[in-house]
Amino acid sequence: MRYSKPRVITVLGPTAIGKSDLAVSISLWLKKIHNINCEIISADSRQVYKHLNLGTGKITIEEMKGVPHHMLDVVNPDQEYSVFKYAEDATKIIDDLHSRNILPIICGGTGLYINALLFETKGASAKQNPELREKLERETLVYLQNELKNIAEKCNANISNIDIQNKRRVIRAIEIITELKYIPEILINNKYENIIIGLDIDYEVLKERIKNRIDKRLKDGMIQEVENLLMENKITHERLQKLGLEYKFISDYLTGMLTMDQFKEQLYFAIIHYTKRQKTWFKNNKELKEKIVWFEPQDISAIENFIQTSI
Repeated sequence: MRYSKPRVITVLGPTAIGKSDLAVSISLWLKKIHNINCEIISADSRQVYKHLNLGTGKITIEEMKGVPHHMLDVVNPDQEYSVFKYAEDATKIIDDLHSRNILPIICGGTGLYINALLFETKGASAKQNPELREKLERETLVYLQNELKNIAEKCNANISNIDIQNKRRVIRAIEIITELKYIPEILINNKYENIIIGLDIDYEVLKERIKNRIDKRLKDGMIQEVENLLMENKITHERLQKLGLEYKFISDYLTGMLTMDQFKEQLYFAIIHYTKRQKTWFKNNKELKEKIVWFEPQDISAIENFIQTSI
């Protein structure tokens, strides 16, 4: 099959569902059956940080099985790393892989990262405002939605076509209205020929996976990992609160706010709630929802057949 744009395979879905293992399996299978070389690009907003391994579920060297991985261990954990910077850095990697006839496989559960990487907007002529963008990145989505509504009303700008559940789009809309005082027509284009595999599974099975994963990470030393980072002054408790659920609750445990039983219980339920939001985001996202083909992670033959008919 000939494509007008370079191909990209994406494996996405909620946490703990087995995305990394599947991406590696697909890569090895494509090399063996079709002699297609693949490399994997992580789309995880926490795995970009160095030293945060167990708490983020970062794939190990052994689990990679020789398949090169990118966008892991990019910056130190005390540094901010935005979705805009991710899209910029990951796009350079994709361009390099395509130039060497290597098929990129994007793998992750951070919807904003995936969306920013796979799609581009045209028609927004306002210049980027790094200072404003950095400020807005630190705000919550609810705050940004209200800010967008307020400035749009002042300028009488039409924001009906803005995906207000997409933080990146809301920030860009604020940036545009701030400069132009209106919203120009924005076209969403596929940057690549996208082959998108979504993973889903019975909810009770996923909950059991989450429980088992927490137990395994604790056994493997997830808390000790954080204690070492604190002792080496590579991170602060304040920063831990912003690095995802595992690190937030570990910080609360280490500072005496939670007992071990409370820590495990609250982390478990928080992750379950997070997976619900992930699934809802993927299935409601305007750009992604019509392009994702959903499978259960054990449906290897069906996934391989889908890829085979798509390449």
